[in-house]
Amino acid sequence: MKFRKLRADEIEIRAAQVTEKGASLLLYKDARVDQRILDESVGSFNWRNSYRSIEGNLYCLVEIYDSEKEQWIGKENVGTESYTEAEKGQASDAFKRACFNWGIGRELYSAPFIWVSADKVEIYKTPKGKYALKSFEPRVSKIEYDANGNISDLEIENKGKNIFKRFIKAPAIEKKNTKSDDAIFDEIVDTLATLDDPKSIDSYAVEVAEKYVLSAELRKRIGGCFKARREELAK
Repeated sequence: MKFRKLRADEIEIRAAQVTEKGASLLLYKDARVDQRILDESVGSFNWRNSYRSIEGNLYCLVEIYDSEKEQWIGKENVGTESYTEAEKGQASDAFKRACFNWGIGRELYSAPFIWVSADKVEIYKTPKGKYALKSFEPRVSKIEYDANGNISDLEIENKGKNIFKRFIKAPAIEKKNTKSDDAIFDEIVDTLATLDDPKSIDSYAVEVAEKYVLSAELRKRIGGCFKARREELAK
């Protein structure tokens, strides 16, 4: 069974990490979007969900009725607690993950690494010394998918101002660097220092390869930095 792709107005955005130099963002979906798509696709009486606890972890089973086989087919996943209402957050997360198993919103996994520099958002320091975003009301203003269902075009706005734009499958053109090798190297080192998980580092590596024409010498220097950052996080 195939479900439609998420519309721009159905995708939520939150900050994954904020530093003085900018913020990385994540795309996600709300459980109500899953419910709406299930209602649209199979009918409100042809799907159901249930929960069970296994060793303290909450699992959600989402079942869809197969009229040809005359039986319920289910897919299950476990949830994680939210920072606010633990039990409610875990139930919602388990439901959304089970819907991911059915394919609803799975295209979000193909989202590029989203980095917004400090000149495009307002960043302040909290009393606890952490950086946070002020007056941040982002929305996905445009999203398109390729033939494989992956995100191919993404634009994000904050209060009507474009803060992120990425054509993942742009037409092939000859790339020319507008910065010196040393400037490119410094930029990459600074950005790597803000990334704290392997997935973000891998996504950024792809972005660097697409953005710049790297000489053999620069590629070697950058490769060493990526390796060092991965080893640092693995400790």
